[in-house]
Amino acid sequence: KVLRKAREIYWAKPYEEFHGGGEKGKRYVLEQYLNLVTFGPGIQGVAQAARSFFGKNLNEITKGEAAFIVSLLKNPLTYSNPTHFNRTSGRVTDYILPRMRENGMFDRNNPQEYEEALTNFLPSSDYQRPKSGLLDEAFIFIRNQARNWVRKAQMFLERPVEIKVETSVDH
Repeated sequence: KVLRKAREIYWAKPYEEFHGGGEKGKRYVLEQYLNLVTFGPGIQGVAQAARSFFGKNLNEITKGEAAFIVSLLKNPLTYSNPTHFNRTSGRVTDYILPRMRENGMFDRNNPQEYEEALTNFLPSSDYQRPKSGLLDEAFIFIRNQARNWVRKAQMFLERPVEIKVETSVDH
């Protein structure tokens, strides 16, 4: 994990510069990360997390629901499990939502907005975590192979590289 993080940090700066630098480059890198990161078994990317946990499109989730999804990033396999939602709840109420408020993401003239987010952010009680299946394993294998190829190409070319992988199976 540490080596992977070190590689990500090493490539982040040139990748940012390659995509416009500054805030534009950082925004692009964050967008790509959020579209690729795993939020639990069979849940790839933030849009699929919104659909899986809340049955909503990404632009329809509340700030509390967004905080829940962000809370999964620390340990997706554990925190996405309904039996561990109490740990997830603590991360949301004690850390993520207060930081969102400090960063001006809530209307200061409407304290009810923050209170609503504090109490209404968990998936419904009938939420069932997706099972990881053969299709998920194949997708993960292909994704990892592509990432390894990109890393090698970046090291050889000494610059960021992008590829697009298309398969005949939707995931």
